[in-house]
Amino acid sequence: MFAQLNATADTFESLRRLIQHAEARREIAFTTEAADHLTHAAAAVTSTHDFAPGVVSALNACPDLTRLPGDAHETLAAVSALLGPAAKLTERHGPGEYSEDDSGFGCGCEVRFEHRGRVWTFHRGDSSWDLVSEQDCEVLEDGSTVSMKGYELGVTGSTAHPHHLVTLIRAELDEIS
Repeated sequence: MFAQLNATADTFESLRRLIQHAEARREIAFTTEAADHLTHAAAAVTSTHDFAPGVVSALNACPDLTRLPGDAHETLAAVSALLGPAAKLTERHGPGEYSEDDSGFGCGCEVRFEHRGRVWTFHRGDSSWDLVSEQDCEVLEDGSTVSMKGYELGVTGSTAHPHHLVTLIRAELDEIS
């Protein structure tokens, strides 16, 4: 980044000198407005260069979010944690009993949470991540529920980045309510 900023500042200075030479030879007439734009652009690059060390330090201080979940269950657990203490991960299997298969339905676990007075579940559906309001579910005779209306989040990978999923959940909830 610093090399690019320095190169850009050098390029603006070279351009300024070339324009001055061309004007001195009366080959061009550079307007005052154009000169002001060039001066402001060069100043912006210099200013950015002055602030860059602080930005780099702040970025280095950010938590490392590069570790992705290993399977759908780890993704659900991470999303539950990111949604906060009110979100509860409902597990349908014991610790270490889940192994990913090719069905696309994940492990059967779900994250339950409340948003603006409605209870929502987030789970792995048919090769997608789905958000369902319990208000839109029908309870069957065996006690299971069937969603009458769900919101597919558009991310298909079972190990999607949990922060991305939480962003999509919040955006969908904001749009719905």
